[in-house]
Amino acid sequence: MIINDDQLGWFSRYPPAHAVWLIPGVAVGYPRLMVAVAAFISAWFLIKAGEKLKISTWIIAGLLLLSPYFWLMQGSVLSHTSGLAGTAIMIWAYLVWLQDRSASYAAIAGLAWAFLFLNRTYTALWIALPFAVDALLRLFYCRTRNQLIGTLAFAGCAATGVVIYLLYNAATTGNPLMPAFLVYNPTDGPGFGNRHGGKFSPADGWEFIIYDLTTLNVRLWGFTGSLVAWLALAIAGWKKGITPLMLSATFLVWLGYMGFWFIGIPQVAPVYYYETLAFMILTAGMGLSRLFGLLNQFSHWARIVVALLVVSVVGKYAVTTFNTYADVITKRHKFKSAYQQVIHDVPPGSIVLLNHVPKDILDETSWNPHGLKSDPLIMRDGYGVLHPIYYLFPNRSVYKVKGYSPKPAQPINHVGGKIAPIHANQMRANTGLLTDNLRESRILAEAPIHKKGFLGNSFYQYLIPGEYEVKYYIEASGTGNMVIGKLDLVSNSGKDVLVQQDIFPGDTEVTLNVVLDKITLAEPRIHFSGNGRLGFDRIEIHLIKSNVEHTY
Repeated sequence: MIINDDQLGWFSRYPPAHAVWLIPGVAVGYPRLMVAVAAFISAWFLIKAGEKLKISTWIIAGLLLLSPYFWLMQGSVLSHTSGLAGTAIMIWAYLVWLQDRSASYAAIAGLAWAFLFLNRTYTALWIALPFAVDALLRLFYCRTRNQLIGTLAFAGCAATGVVIYLLYNAATTGNPLMPAFLVYNPTDGPGFGNRHGGKFSPADGWEFIIYDLTTLNVRLWGFTGSLVAWLALAIAGWKKGITPLMLSATFLVWLGYMGFWFIGIPQVAPVYYYETLAFMILTAGMGLSRLFGLLNQFSHWARIVVALLVVSVVGKYAVTTFNTYADVITKRHKFKSAYQQVIHDVPPGSIVLLNHVPKDILDETSWNPHGLKSDPLIMRDGYGVLHPIYYLFPNRSVYKVKGYSPKPAQPINHVGGKIAPIHANQMRANTGLLTDNLRESRILAEAPIHKKGFLGNSFYQYLIPGEYEVKYYIEASGTGNMVIGKLDLVSNSGKDVLVQQDIFPGDTEVTLNVVLDKITLAEPRIHFSGNGRLGFDRIEIHLIKSNVEHTY
């Protein structure tokens, strides 16, 4: 997702590492080249880490190659692909440091974590906890100068990722502690409550964990019970100091994403667990090494036959599972390609509004690689976006692509930039009673039947710079100077009040005047105080004077 703001410029709402990683591929016109490089690096350093744990190369390679999860994820261009590479390098360098006591490898491990932090920040934080504890415990039990230097090198190099992230935030949002994704949406981070996708509770988070683990139980190696098999292998190959470290990192990441509102992409799920695949492959590899060690009493050919049987059986399930989901993904890609063709079939210089299209289509096509110079310019149809389009892009034709199947784009009239009336049944309310029929739409609240609350809110409208009249059509009754409610126009999720006024008995048509100096996503609201009687019909927003200084 790209944020466009006159002060911010153009940049990703995510940390910069993966975007930087893809640059060589983008430069040669094939971003997936760097995903392939990430897959190679992941495999190479996991094999090297396995050697430090006395795991045969073919075991690590086999566990990766037989994992549909690995192939499905590496078939994407998601940041998790380079995230796995960073995790693999970190594990390898950390293991080398533990065995060789070389501070340079501790530094490499720290730098690899820094890359991960600049890529998958939330994941990196959970992975950091067990590694930090492990490093400090080893320093506590081995208080040597060499161990201290290595620990400081590990921590210091890891800290460079944090410093770069703070500088990146300062350069993009003006606040070192304000990530770009929170500019995109203040509720886009981890935690419970009202989030980007709606209300998010611990129960929802627990459902996410169940879904992700159930999915991983099949996709890890293609057969139902893959996750159980992994855990059994991890226990069978238990190594003091190593297995607890890797299991802790794995489980902490899994539990951590219980507190994140977005479940990920079902076709390649569980997306957010992908970096933990490095730990899972190594712990399973330790278990397989120990089990195959028990076969040493048998002949060389007998061991080969057993290995081939295991690979054949697991491979059959892995290939079947991969093909099943790869087929789904392939069909989806063809569907997306058809949608993109419809979008780009419009005349040159057009604007395309996407309306009620499938979410993944919306997410992957509603971006403009060349900013305002993109042709066509693609926007999401919502929040009355036709109003600013009329004034900001007066020379562009507007087309709408609508529906869950790719149909030809339909031309849309600008209708003079007029803002459509907002009726009671279009807004949310947490009190009152809605009367909705063909002739009228009204919500009515009356004390003491109805509690205080909003008769209308959560309807948003983009407004250009200018002078406005906001007309509220209501009917208020009560006694004396009783305050029946309040009308206001707010922005920034209610944090900024643009204009407000109390409602008194006898009010029927109330006009609020407001002057805006920038494009604003405004929210008109009607609040019932719990006194008297208040009816609400509609809101009309009229532009009196446009203060748009330049058009595009």
